[in-house]
Amino acid sequence: MKDAHRADDAAREAALDVDLHLAIYEAAHNLVVLHVMRAS
Repeated sequence: MKDAHRADDAAREAALDVDLHLAIYEAAHNLVVLHVMRAS
Protein backbone atom coordinates (compact mmCIF):
# COMPACT_ATOMS: atom_id res chain seq x y z
CA MET A 1 0.00 0.00 0.00
CA LYS A 2 2.87 2.34 0.75
CA ASP A 3 4.22 1.99 -2.78
CA ALA A 4 0.79 2.67 -4.28
CA HIS A 5 0.42 5.71 -2.05
CA ARG A 6 3.84 7.05 -3.02
CA ALA A 7 3.02 6.48 -6.69
CA ASP A 8 -0.26 8.37 -6.22
CA ASP A 9 -2.13 5.30 -7.50
CA ALA A 10 -5.41 5.70 -5.65
CA ALA A 11 -7.13 2.79 -7.38
CA ARG A 12 -4.35 0.34 -6.49
CA GLU A 13 -4.16 1.68 -2.94
CA ALA A 14 -7.91 1.23 -2.48
CA ALA A 15 -7.81 -2.32 -3.88
CA LEU A 16 -5.00 -3.25 -1.51
CA ASP A 17 -6.88 -1.68 1.40
CA VAL A 18 -9.94 -3.80 0.61
CA ASP A 19 -7.76 -6.93 0.41
CA LEU A 20 -6.21 -6.09 3.79
CA HIS A 21 -9.58 -5.61 5.46
CA LEU A 22 -11.04 -8.77 3.92
CA ALA A 23 -8.08 -10.72 5.32
CA ILE A 24 -8.70 -9.22 8.77
CA TYR A 25 -12.42 -10.09 8.65
CA GLU A 26 -11.62 -13.63 7.52
CA ALA A 27 -9.03 -14.10 10.27
CA ALA A 28 -11.49 -12.78 12.85
CA HIS A 29 -14.22 -15.09 11.50
CA ASN A 30 -16.47 -12.03 11.22
CA LEU A 31 -18.87 -13.53 8.72
CA VAL A 32 -21.41 -10.71 8.79
CA VAL A 33 -18.91 -7.99 7.87
CA LEU A 34 -17.16 -10.32 5.43
CA HIS A 35 -20.45 -10.98 3.64
CA VAL A 36 -21.26 -7.24 3.48
CA MET A 37 -17.79 -6.37 2.15
CA ARG A 38 -17.89 -9.08 -0.51
CA ALA A 39 -21.29 -7.84 -1.69
CA SER A 40 -19.98 -4.33 -2.33
